[in-house]
Amino acid sequence: MNRKIFTAIAATLVIVLLAAIIDRLFLSSGDSKQAEQAVRKPDAAPVAPVTTPDAAAEKARPQVVAEIEGTVERLDADGTWKPIVAGTTLSADDRVRTKSGARAIIQVDKSRVVLDENTNVSVSGIRAAVSEVRLKVGRVSADVSAGAGRPLNIRREGADLVARTAKGRFSMMATKRGDTFVASSAGKVDVTANNKTVTVAKGEQTSVLKGKAPTAPQKIPASLFLKLHKSYAKSRSKRYLVRGKADPFARITVNGIPVQVSSTGEFSQIVSLREGFNKVKVKSKTVSGRTKDGTVNVAVDTSGPDVKGTVEWGK
Repeated sequence: MNRKIFTAIAATLVIVLLAAIIDRLFLSSGDSKQAEQAVRKPDAAPVAPVTTPDAAAEKARPQVVAEIEGTVERLDADGTWKPIVAGTTLSADDRVRTKSGARAIIQVDKSRVVLDENTNVSVSGIRAAVSEVRLKVGRVSADVSAGAGRPLNIRREGADLVARTAKGRFSMMATKRGDTFVASSAGKVDVTANNKTVTVAKGEQTSVLKGKAPTAPQKIPASLFLKLHKSYAKSRSKRYLVRGKADPFARITVNGIPVQVSSTGEFSQIVSLREGFNKVKVKSKTVSGRTKDGTVNVAVDTSGPDVKGTVEWGK
């Protein structure tokens, strides 16, 4: 009997001992996991790319056509010119042109660039350091206010030439023969071409002949020169050659058509006329914006003179 009791007690002790061991092992395992979780570093959160203000600004921002007079067109992706209206947004490298008698104002960041008639430009966008417009041919004037925040470049397309100001008003005129003229009406503008820079002050202008460096700035002339070869003429043809001489800094149009002016100021243009009395309008405009008009009155009579007489045969 005592032996049975002893055996039962021993079995009970073994069971209790095994249970204690198992429980101890379980607690140790749990503590280890908790400790491991306690010391484990949390997974690093994905790091967002850092975008500095300058880097964000490096992406060209759109420019807006603020005002339009007459016909203004943008070159479409298919190579055709399409009319645009005020409020049109321009992307980088968009090309815009004004037709005869037209005018447009492009808002470039806080600066304004005015396109004269018969002008062709492309926009380069607004970047961190500078805003830029490229002039192919025609005349533009720029107004960079004190709060613009960044300088404005007007670059001559196809040439190593750029005019730049951080504050002021200036104009640039580009001719088809490749010459460029720059004038300042407020503030200073730096003109750089062919490794030479000149600073054009208020009331001064400089000329940059094709492939040459800019000339020393000189005062803008007080008067504008325009002389026509004839103010009145008779013609037996409906095609008439208009000739004259103007300031070499000027841009000449004959009946609204841009005419090339030589380095000495001479110009000529054949115009189409109608039978009878015609007025041919000649307009001169300098890079500074001064204008002078002239008129050639042409009487066209293609009928020829009346011929009176008697024809006798056989003599």
